[in-house]
Amino acid sequence: MDDSLQEVKIPRFILQPLIENAIKHGISKIEGHGSIELQIVTKENNLIIVVSDNGPHFPEGLVSGHGLQSVFDLLRLSYGELASMNWENLPEKKITIIINSNS
Repeated sequence: MDDSLQEVKIPRFILQPLIENAIKHGISKIEGHGSIELQIVTKENNLIIVVSDNGPHFPEGLVSGHGLQSVFDLLRLSYGELASMNWENLPEKKITIIINSNS
């Protein structure tokens, strides 16, 4: 995380469920070294939060569980259509949240 972002406010309980899921459904499922990475950057007036891990890929047709649903709901309540959340397996497994910085 860039030092200039130290004072940026992020709603409570956005990061915690993502990290918990990376542990529970990601690195706890592998035998070797588990790795979780959290990136927070700004780009083109957007705050971008990325959580990635080296655990198993998200299953096809993933339906969000309680943790992801609560993050999605909190983003909608806090930012409306100015925030989005998506997940992907390639080129790396990650969940990305984008929040318009003008919100």
